[in-house]
Amino acid sequence: MTEPLNGVDPIYSMNHEAIEVRRLLDRCSDRDRALLLKSLEGYSPKEIARSEGITSTGIRVRLLRIRQSLRKQMTPVGRDVSSPQLN
Repeated sequence: MTEPLNGVDPIYSMNHEAIEVRRLLDRCSDRDRALLLKSLEGYSPKEIARSEGITSTGIRVRLLRIRQSLRKQMTPVGRDVSSPQLN
């Protein structure tokens, strides 16, 4: 969970995060969005694989790549995107 910004209502921060997630989902292909949403709804990779006609390993790899891509695109709330990131 992210810490609230100084002087910013925590509700605003949560709304900002929801908007950011929705924006990122809108950028996904229809297939990627559908796979991710099925996963978020609680379907197992095996169940998703049956409906998509590919292996459960293929689904797990695809979901991993989708999530990695979304993480790279996401800007943490309160972070100045011009400042360098320390790892």
